[in-house]
Parts: sequence; structure tokens; C-alpha cells
Amino acid sequence: MRPRIVFLLAITILTGPAVLLRARDGQPVSTPELHAPAGNKPAEINPSAESVLPNGRLITPLGKQVM
Repeated sequence: MRPRIVFLLAITILTGPAVLLRARDGQPVSTPELHAPAGNKPAEINPSAESVLPNGRLITPLGKQVM
């Protein structure tokens, strides 16, 4: 009985993502488009507020900054 449970668990794990990537009408769901959080903002350093890194990520200073 134990091999049967392992087999069913393996089938569920392997087919689960395929089932989740189908819409209700049976058509495949398109993959989401990934983009940087900054969008089209250019890279800039702003010591007192949010800065944009060259890879498009946003960072905000935490606490006091001493130059």
C-alpha cells in the first residue's frame, strides 16, 4: 500500500503545476511579464529619499545617514 501512496503523491506533484497553468477554457495561461519596480526611471542617488539602482530596484534609507 505504501508504494501506491508514493506513486499517487508523485503524480500529484508532477501534474499539479500543469493543471494550475490552464485557464477555465483549457487554453494555456500566458506567462506574466516581469519588469523592474522602478519602471523607466533612470538610476539616481537621492540620500534623503528613495534611490534607483542601475538594475531598476528601489532602495530607501533606514535610520540616520552620516556623511
